[in-house]
Amino acid sequence: MTSRNPSPPDAVVDGLKAAFASIWRWSDEGKPEFVCLATNIGRGRLAVTSDAGIRNQRGNPHGPFSDLYVSLIFYGGAGPTDLIPVKSVYDCAISPVCILTLDLPSIENIPTPPIAAMGAMEARPNTTVWRMGFADGVFADQTVSTARAARVASGYTNRPVSHSPFRGGSDPLYSQHSSIVVDCCFDYPGRCDFGAPVCDVNGHLAGVLVGHDTACGYTHIGYYVPIEIILPFIDLENALGKRRGGVFGIHEPVNHSRF
Repeated sequence: MTSRNPSPPDAVVDGLKAAFASIWRWSDEGKPEFVCLATNIGRGRLAVTSDAGIRNQRGNPHGPFSDLYVSLIFYGGAGPTDLIPVKSVYDCAISPVCILTLDLPSIENIPTPPIAAMGAMEARPNTTVWRMGFADGVFADQTVSTARAARVASGYTNRPVSHSPFRGGSDPLYSQHSSIVVDCCFDYPGRCDFGAPVCDVNGHLAGVLVGHDTACGYTHIGYYVPIEIILPFIDLENALGKRRGGVFGIHEPVNHSRF
């Protein structure tokens, strides 16, 4: 892992590592293929952007979200380090985020990152925040290579939490959409970084990166959905159980063709 100046505090690095994850799909050739980055939000759940490629692009007899796995990239110690099957996907209707539930006998083994309060972020504009990702520089490669080092980059909140557009006009899927987000002057996040965590100066999870604005000249704006907007969807997902639909989102099981 590498970092850009200024050097992040140890608490920030530890917080980002605990939240940083990646999603994989088992291919027809029997090999895991990288799908996108994700954020560990605790309680055996992860958050990704809705358009991150987790949905099968072609017809699949195993369902729209088949063969998805998670890697908690930096997590060590007593917890799992191999690919973990995803049990279900909850596609939030009012936020550009999907919540993935891990298929584990004991999800309490997965650490819950400390959570930053949205109110504190709103009360203190120009607050320093940090993100972890792969893009580096304004003309960065927008693809992800698993051999590339993850980078820690700093930024600062541009204005309080608001209901705003979160993608540039060139985005074919979300250019006309808006969401509750915080916009930040960030160190050139790229599309390959969407879904990755954003932390405050204490290493507490502040949100999930969901967009950027590439039309800003010298200042690159990134957008993240505050974590306190995402966490209530966990309880909504639990309330749905095996029922597929709800007013706030769609619940889908994930089938695995390998088993």
